[in-house]
Amino acid sequence: MMVAPGNCTRVSALVGAFIDGELGHTDRLLVARHCDHCPRCDAELQAARTIKVGLNQLSAPACSDHLLNRLRANVDHERRTTVRQYATIGLLATVTATAAALIVGGFFAPPAAHPAHPQVARTDFPSEQAYVGDPYAPASNAYPVSLRQ
Repeated sequence: MMVAPGNCTRVSALVGAFIDGELGHTDRLLVARHCDHCPRCDAELQAARTIKVGLNQLSAPACSDHLLNRLRANVDHERRTTVRQYATIGLLATVTATAAALIVGGFFAPPAAHPAHPQVARTDFPSEQAYVGDPYAPASNAYPVSLRQ
C-alpha cells in the first residue's frame, strides 16, 4: 500500500498525543493504520514510546531539606499575603457600601424639623393649640403640653 506524503506530517504531529492516549477514535485509527504501512512514521512512534518509558522510570530529583524549607516558607508567605489582600478588599468593599448607603439614604431621608418652624400640637379646638419645642415661646410652653386634662 502506498502512503500519502501529506499524512506523514499529520501523523508526526499526532504521535505524542497518540502515546499519551489523548486522541479521539478517528485520529487514533489514522496514526495506527498509517504506522502499519509507513516505516519512517512507525520508527518515530517506537522512538517516542521508548522515550516515554525511560522518562517514567526516572525518579524525582533529590531535594535538600534547606531548599524544601525555603519553598514551604515562600508558599506560606504567599498564602498569608493573599489572605491579607482579600481581607483588605473585603474591608474596602464594606466601607464603600456603607458610605454609599449613607449617601443614598441621606437623599431619601425625611427632612428634619427646622427650629424656625416649630411643630404645633393640634387639638380639636383652635384655642387649645400648643407649641412644642418652640425656642421663642415662654419657658412654660417650651415643652409638649396637654391643655386638656
